Amino acid sequence: MSALGYRWAKRPGPGHPTCGASWQLHHNGRPVGPVVRHCGHPTALWPYTVELPDGVTLIHHSEHAYPTLAEAQEDALRVAVGLEPYGVAL
Repeated sequence: MSALGYRWAKRPGPGHPTCGASWQLHHNGRPVGPVVRHCGHPTALWPYTVELPDGVTLIHHSEHAYPTLAEAQEDALRVAVGLEPYGVAL
């Protein structure tokens, strides 16, 4: 996602490109706000959480973690631009 100067920088997980990986949101080349994390389990159905800078973790409104990276990143971006997330805080 590069709308309005936002993009995601991925850090691969230990020994695997996605399991345990994290995605840091950047704005105009600088890290900002939320981080999306994969739980590390290769067959998890709801593997993604959003960690906010204040230590709050967001999960999907279904009260599971997010099922897709896209949904987690959308909520993280919503928070970064000052909108309410669709997810709920733990």
